[in-house]
Amino acid sequence: MDKPKILVVNDDANSLFALTSLLSQWAAQDHYEVISARSGEEALREVLTHDFAVILLDVNMPGMDGFETAEAIHQRPRSADIPIIFITAFVADELDRLKAYQKGAVDFLFTPVIPQVLYAKISVFVALATKKRGIAQAGAPAEPAHHRPDRQQPAPDARDRRAQDGRTPEPREG
Repeated sequence: MDKPKILVVNDDANSLFALTSLLSQWAAQDHYEVISARSGEEALREVLTHDFAVILLDVNMPGMDGFETAEAIHQRPRSADIPIIFITAFVADELDRLKAYQKGAVDFLFTPVIPQVLYAKISVFVALATKKRGIAQAGAPAEPAHHRPDRQQPAPDARDRRAQDGRTPEPREG
């Protein structure tokens, strides 16, 4: 089974290095892979080739900003459900936050990022992705025993058949 992947998108090389280094130190113990992108366009290319547990997306980037990138990611059915955490160095007002949530953000992180907070947030999404993959690989959930075709069920008596037909069963004597 492939490891869950985290995409980190930031146009600033130093910020990108800091975030990917921080995430990489936990990657082995938490069984995930970190992929980086320097622009919204590069992030879209990565989303075309990989499934991600979560995307950490810089809001303020030249060209395609974080809002536009998030919107493009969520327009594709395959990537529509990828959670996005916006990262910004600027204090976002309520309208910016609303815009982010409308574009598919699940959360915000402000720089400088507190490592323990970042770890807590990404751990949740990596765990969810791992569980989701496990369920998908296991197939559909097992049917209850009374619905499984491989098990013999007792034949219904006449009373039960009448109830299934919509007729009122006769009361049992007893």
